[in-house]
Amino acid sequence: MAFTSVADAHLHYQGKIHAKALKSAAEPKNLTDRDDYCNLCGVCVGRPEVSKNHFMGKKHKKREIKAKLVEQLEQIGYNCEYTTC
Repeated sequence: MAFTSVADAHLHYQGKIHAKALKSAAEPKNLTDRDDYCNLCGVCVGRPEVSKNHFMGKKHKKREIKAKLVEQLEQIGYNCEYTTC
């Protein structure tokens, strides 16, 4: 941001808007809490059309099946953490 004087810069840096911008920039961004994020694939899917296409896609379906299988195996006592399921 360009200022016309030192006084303008000082007022800006002491203002509420600047403090709010600093606070929001300092907060960590947690993508997994977003509605447009696929936890299974680790991607942001964006607009509703893109989201629908992603969730109907082959790669997502394959990962979904694998995750369900791993969950079922873990329920019966098989530990998939140390093996490649």
